Amino acid sequence: MKILICAFQFGIEFNKTSKREEIIRLQTSMKDFFAKKSYSPKVEVLYLDLYCLPFCYLPYKRPMYYEDLALKSRGEVIEHVYKFLCADITIENADEYLNSDEVEGYRIVEKAIIDYFQNKPLPVKIRKSFDTQAFLDDIKAFFDSYIKSL
Repeated sequence: MKILICAFQFGIEFNKTSKREEIIRLQTSMKDFFAKKSYSPKVEVLYLDLYCLPFCYLPYKRPMYYEDLALKSRGEVIEHVYKFLCADITIENADEYLNSDEVEGYRIVEKAIIDYFQNKPLPVKIRKSFDTQAFLDDIKAFFDSYIKSL
């Protein structure tokens, strides 16, 4: 499974810290760790969009699943995305995260991902086939090994 992390939804304070580089390193390691894993035959790409805005809280939003999505620009199809699960994950205490050290920051991201997948129902199309518990176990194992390697 391909896993992508997007951290564009961060405030200006984010640019004053080392968090952007930390998220980039995290994404690279997660790509390698999850490359050969599969939690559902219906999910090939998991897109985690992290939100960390001190002045804003993302309302309850369920994960979105796209079996076949055509990305367009001015009417032209640029790319097709197949079997794509998208999750908008809010890091609830932005100030705590932005002021945390590297290890603590990774633990905050880990907790946000775990809380999201434990509390938000998956889309009906993949609910029965997606092995959430195996995914959460792998998230915990990944973060434990990643933090130990620092």
